[in-house]
Amino acid sequence: MANVKISDLSALSTQAAADLLAIVDDSASATKKITLTNFFDGVPVAITTTSDISGGTVNATSDTAASDNAAMGYTAAEGLILTGQGSTSDITIKNDADASVITIATGTTNVDIVGDVTASTVNADGDTAASDNAAMGYTAAEGLILTGQGSTSDVTVKNDADAAVITIATGTTNVDVVGDLTAATLNADGDTAASDNAAIGYTAAEGIIVTGQGSTNDVTIKNDADADVIEIPTGTTRVEMPGTLVVGSNLDGDGQLHVHSATAGSVTASSTGDELVLENSAGCGISILTPTDQEGGIFFGDPDDNDVMSIRGDHADNLIGFYANGTSIMAALNNAGHFFVGKASSALATAGHELQAAGTAMHTRAGSEPLQLNRLTNDGKLISFHQATSEEGDISVSGTTVSLTAFVGAHPSQWSLTDAPEENPKIGTIVKSTDEYCEWLVERIYNNDTGEFIGVGEKRVDDKDLGDEWFVDIEAKTKKKQRTVDSTKEKVIVEEIDGKLCEKVVEVAIKVDVFEDVLLFNEDGSPKMVDGEQATYSQPVWDTEVVSPAVREKHVIEKYNNKRLLRIKVSDTKDEMSYGIYAGQQADSGNQIVWGVGLSGEYGALITGDCSKGDWLSSNGDGTLYSTGDTKDTNSVAQALAAPHTNDPDGVPRVLCILHCG
Repeated sequence: MANVKISDLSALSTQAAADLLAIVDDSASATKKITLTNFFDGVPVAITTTSDISGGTVNATSDTAASDNAAMGYTAAEGLILTGQGSTSDITIKNDADASVITIATGTTNVDIVGDVTASTVNADGDTAASDNAAMGYTAAEGLILTGQGSTSDVTVKNDADAAVITIATGTTNVDVVGDLTAATLNADGDTAASDNAAIGYTAAEGIIVTGQGSTNDVTIKNDADADVIEIPTGTTRVEMPGTLVVGSNLDGDGQLHVHSATAGSVTASSTGDELVLENSAGCGISILTPTDQEGGIFFGDPDDNDVMSIRGDHADNLIGFYANGTSIMAALNNAGHFFVGKASSALATAGHELQAAGTAMHTRAGSEPLQLNRLTNDGKLISFHQATSEEGDISVSGTTVSLTAFVGAHPSQWSLTDAPEENPKIGTIVKSTDEYCEWLVERIYNNDTGEFIGVGEKRVDDKDLGDEWFVDIEAKTKKKQRTVDSTKEKVIVEEIDGKLCEKVVEVAIKVDVFEDVLLFNEDGSPKMVDGEQATYSQPVWDTEVVSPAVREKHVIEKYNNKRLLRIKVSDTKDEMSYGIYAGQQADSGNQIVWGVGLSGEYGALITGDCSKGDWLSSNGDGTLYSTGDTKDTNSVAQALAAPHTNDPDGVPRVLCILHCG
């Protein structure tokens, strides 16, 4: 290299790490050369420059100090270290427009990013503070934490149109989702409040809770056509469904409530009976389940009476009752198959009608005829009598005349106390009356405690003796009835006012069932706990209603003489007035009941001698008749319908005749 002055050398515009510098080695008193890299690596003190430092890499090799105004350092543990001191910020990182990008406020550990933060992940590692204006934090227990303070909201999440999506109102725990909320599951975990406008809540006892407040409805459920499906009018407990409620099917239903198990075919409910429709492809029915001593029923009401008619199943009495005017039973069907009208139990002495399952019909009425028969259009039979399905006689009407065919009028009687036959006479024997009245043995029932007469049991008792008595204890008959209290409720009615149909709210009286809360326990006897409290169950409060009190019945066999029927004996005087024809006797009868004393109609009588059709017949004085030819007088007993016959099994001559006894 030529021996020239340094000031005369050309300027080096682009330096390289291998370029050489001239340097005096003071220890050797000699001028030497050194590369740029080795020169800067060996500088033993900090370099201060008033201009920019440009280079491929600036490597710090030691830590900074707290007193450094603006220092860059390095340690193996901390890596790159920036330390500064300023009146506002300790560190400020600016962009090429000299605008702050990141600042660390003086004496703090807070990093302030002036613009947006863009990163794959931003990991917070500490809790936020209540005083934070806008902070993101993290704890192991709470996870991600967002804390803010604003005059309207503490936290606001916005979309790319700068519109609020989620807000948390200042100082509250309420999360407001401005738009639609879409989620796989929305789990509420607390109760709602009466003041909530539109809230979903949950408690362990009540489950999901929907609470709202509106001027018309508190809760409204709509379909995709924005039409109301379910409504709860404001301030009421009434659920209204403007359309049809269909249970068990996705088909359109009939009427108001349609329970659809399966289709019954191409059939729809009548428009006059479609408030409740039940449908199935097989059998279909309604079950009304009650305890064994309670009633289940269907009630019919109107504005004047809410139970003016009803059909009730009485499990205590095992009957179905048809009621009118609330509690008055009009008809009933019991579990023996007996049907009653005007009463509810079998009692011939009680007015009403009874049709028994075995075929017996009983009709009782006080002070008037219990049966009226009215044949319209033409004359003919009013009643037809059959035995073993064969007609044996009838009662017919022709104009104003009523006729009895194949008929004999008869009634029961008893043999004379002083002149009874030693053995029963033959059927058809002529008998006459005595001046003795019949006396039957009857069963009479009394209240053993009060002596009050209750009623008559079996009439004309045959298997007991006069004076026999026995006792029957009748248990008290009670029913459990749920306790109720009087209350009122509002009812919406439609009423014509000034010629217009108007909806009107009226207050109606109702009975409200009473319930009580009882504690629940587990099977092992331990309390059943829910949310830290023992669970309860709401059960009905029952009252016991005495239908009939307990009574000890005293049954006594007594004599009964109604002074209407006379005793009889075999006719023993010729040509005397006769009482009738003996028609049979009840076997082993303690009352000695003669079951048939024929008085009128057609009958077969014992006869002595011959006769012809049309002959008049009188008593022969030995229990038989004899012919008086065509002579009729006050002692005539009958008129022959044919000549005598011996067709009966005993072979005794008898004549079929029309009786004129009495």
